[in-house]
Formats: sequence, structure tokens, C-alpha cells
Amino acid sequence: MAIKLADVLSNVNSAYPVVNAHEQTIVGFYNGASSSAAIPIQIYYSSSEKRNLSQDGTTNNLLFATSLPYSNVTSSGAIASDFAYKLLSDKGGIITVEDEKLNDGSGGVAAYIAQVVNTGVAADTGRTAMARWTELIQDFDMYESIDSTGITSILDVSGDEFYLAGFDTANNKTRKIKWEDVIGAISGSLVQELVNTGLITNTQGGDSGSGTVGDLNGDGTVSTADLLILLGGMGTGGTGSFSTARTLMSDSSESSVSFQVTALGDTGSGTNGTFLLSDLTTFDYPSSYTLSGTVYGFNAETYSTNAANVYKLQECAVNDDNNLVWANRYLHVTMNTSVNFSAPDTLWALMHVKIIDGSASSNELECVYYMSPGGFAPDQGLVTNNGTGGGFPIGVTATNTWFASTDPADINSNLVAVADNYQDHADSLAAGFNMAFDGGTLADYIDDIEVRIYFHSLNGNVTVTVQDVLFEVKS
Repeated sequence: MAIKLADVLSNVNSAYPVVNAHEQTIVGFYNGASSSAAIPIQIYYSSSEKRNLSQDGTTNNLLFATSLPYSNVTSSGAIASDFAYKLLSDKGGIITVEDEKLNDGSGGVAAYIAQVVNTGVAADTGRTAMARWTELIQDFDMYESIDSTGITSILDVSGDEFYLAGFDTANNKTRKIKWEDVIGAISGSLVQELVNTGLITNTQGGDSGSGTVGDLNGDGTVSTADLLILLGGMGTGGTGSFSTARTLMSDSSESSVSFQVTALGDTGSGTNGTFLLSDLTTFDYPSSYTLSGTVYGFNAETYSTNAANVYKLQECAVNDDNNLVWANRYLHVTMNTSVNFSAPDTLWALMHVKIIDGSASSNELECVYYMSPGGFAPDQGLVTNNGTGGGFPIGVTATNTWFASTDPADINSNLVAVADNYQDHADSLAAGFNMAFDGGTLADYIDDIEVRIYFHSLNGNVTVTVQDVLFEVKS
């Protein structure tokens, strides 16, 4: 069908003019100061802050954005048609400007789209502000770089308003995210992974029921502060870390009842003179006492009250598929006691460990370790002063700290020794073991680990009070 030129001309919409761009170079929009000249648009910076549109990059000749119609006079923020420094545009208009900060400070050209442009008759005093224009992003290597110190400075000044951009594929749009929220997302993901592996529970991961895992400090958001708590706790012992650190009788007013350790001499009642656990002296935890610290990686714990001491971590939450979590974690036990020798004697403290696997048959392995008395070799025990110095005092109640672990490094350095003259002893545990252990007769990962503490006296001349016991599973 033929189209008449008259029909085309009569249907031209003057609101949408056509610009002939064939073989032409269009570099932007310029505000004409006169009929024969054009003013380039530059950005004025106050230090590093982008402030205003300008003719020359200074505050001397700022440009005032306006749309039609003009005002009859230039006053009170209104723009008249004869005003020399007007920039005629409208919302959605695009301009190109010279930016001295681009290209490593050598300067370059940027494009901006207008978000706010008021008419010339409006009393608008903010026409020069760059805040009304948004930049059309170009290759990132055109921009100034910023290091971690610079980001920190910006966060301090702007209240965390340092944004990154990313594309949301679910909603098919570009979205912004604060730097602080990026850190929060990383922290939340790390904590969620700890929850997924079973090392910590949702509650321990900061979720108090709101579904916000990772809010470790309880301030309602996941942020840098939570990440610092997470990183500070990973692999360390003590309350607040992500390694078990559980103290029994943690209040300074609590302790066991004082007890006298039975004299056993050098020979036990077991095979070939070995000692049975029934030969040894144990102690009772009180009927009630305080526990402090937190258990991670196990779903339950049991401990005796008003009965022979036993502490048990149960139902390992980090199963065989996640044994890397346990590969560098060991059992550590620290016990504080008050000791009184009435006559020459030697006192040993022993840690009996039983591990139970997660198989249907619940296979068990056991081992007995000498606890280091501090200042003496573990298998030497706590020896009284024989008059030549260097021993524990006689007739004086004094405190003493005992320590044992299943860390092979502690055994190799003689900080801990295996008590192989006691029964209930598995060779496969003698060299120490980590929490990922599945050797010996175990058919599966460690599900439960049980600890009891015993005492052995050579002559029976010693009275002991247990003040507290700390159980840790850590690297």
C-alpha cells in the first residue's frame, strides 16, 4: 500500500521529535550561553564528594537544571529564558559531562540521567545538585579504587551507606546491597553451615525463633559484629566459642565433699597386678551444682549428681559425613583440687575415657590416662616433699591443677601419659585420638564420649577436695 508524504506529515507527534543521526556524532546535550556558543558540563567536587554541575568544575559558574516553561523573571530559584547558566532538560533526560576523577584522575567523560528537574517557574534552589542525577555505569576500571581502610572510613561517615550492585535473577532486575549486609550474609551463611553440619544448634547460631540464623549478639541483625564473634570463636575453647567448654561446679562456693584416697601400693587386684577401676578412689559430684559454658556438636549431655562422678557428651550431631569438623578437635579435661598430705605419699589422678560409636551395636573402646599434676611427670604423680625440697608440702592444704587430653601432641610431649598398668585399656587409643576417630573395633563415628576421674594413693595419707572440672572438645 502506498503511503503519502502528506499523511506522514499530518501524523507527526511533535512531543516526540525525530533527530537525524545519520552520519552524525551525538555527544550529549549542552546548554547554549548564546546562539553561537555552547557551555561544556563539568562536575564540581568538594574534596572527594561529588557536589554540583558546573561550567568549569568550580563553584563560580554552576549550571541550573530546568525544564519548560521558563519563568518571566530569574528570582527565588526560578529560571527565565535569558538566564545564562541554565541547563534545559527533563526527567529522564541524558547528558554527558566531564569528570576529573575518572581514569585514575586523568579525567574522562560520563553520562547521567535526570531524576529530578523542575520547571523554570518553580522556586527551586537545588537545581545544581548532582544528587538529582544518576550515573550510567561504565567499565569499572574507569573509576577510583578503594581499599578496606577507605570502606571503613565511608561507613563511619555515611552510616553504612556504601552500596554494591548485583543482578537478581529471580526477579530479573538489578538490586543494591549495603557493604554491611554483604558481611552479614557471609556471617549468616557460615553460621548456617555450622548448623547444617550439626556443630551448633539453631539457637546457638543466634536463631531465637525469628528464623534469623547468624545473629550471635542478639541485636536483631546479622552484621560485622556477628562475624567477629564467629571468627573469634572458631576452634578455640572457653565460653562463647564454638568448641565445647563445660565447667561442672563452676561457682566458687561449690566443691565435692573432701575424701581420703585409699592406699593401693604398687600392685592392683587385676591380672598380673594391674589395677582395676574398682580398686581406685572416685569422688561424688554434689546433689546440686552450677554448670557454665556451652556444648557444641552434641545433642545431649549427662552428668551425675550426689553420685560417683561421670560426665557424658551424647548423640554427636556431626556425623560421619562431616568428620572434617572433628579432625582437629580433641578431648581436654582440667581439674582443680585442694590437696592435704598428712604424711609422705604419692597421689595420681586418672582420666578414664570411654567412646561409643554410632552403629546399631554401640561398640565401645576405653582407655585410662594419667592426668598431669603440674611440675611433675604425669606417671610420676604428685609427690610429697621428702625434706630435700621440690615436692608437695605435708600438713598444708594447697591447691593443685590436673590436666589430661587425648591430643597425640600432649602425649608425645609427656604432658599426658597413658596408664597402661590399669585395665580397661585399648591400645588403639593409647597414642591419643581426635573426635573423628573410627579405628579399633569402632564401626562408625564417635557418638558418645564418657569421662570419669579416679585417684590412686600409694600410702593413703592424702585427702582431696575437687573444686571444679572443665571438659573441653577443641583443637
